[in-house]
Amino acid sequence: MKAALAVSLLALAGCAYGSGPRTDQEVVPGTIRVSVQPSAEGVVVGAVAPGSPASRAGLLPGDVVVSYNGASITSVRQLESLVLESEPGSRARIGIRRAGRAVEVEVPVEEVSTDIEG
Repeated sequence: MKAALAVSLLALAGCAYGSGPRTDQEVVPGTIRVSVQPSAEGVVVGAVAPGSPASRAGLLPGDVVVSYNGASITSVRQLESLVLESEPGSRARIGIRRAGRAVEVEVPVEEVSTDIEG
């Protein structure tokens, strides 16, 4: 039996930041602070960080993500890329399947924090 691979949408996926002030060309990745994993049904929410944008919007573990801002979701990598490319401060429309029902939630996108707490 294969172990489930959990992929956090907090991952930077190759995005780079500068340590100084932002420039127009700097990429500032977004996050909704949820982890997802592939499954036979698609991309399934594995965990939702307490107090996160995803939690406040009502995403739950077990929800199957089917769309992100109108784009059909077919893989974890695709969802991760769309979230990271989202403008912090914007709101993302996420289509999910929950208990066989189609539901859409609106999730605020936060800037990925680069602070390291010691």
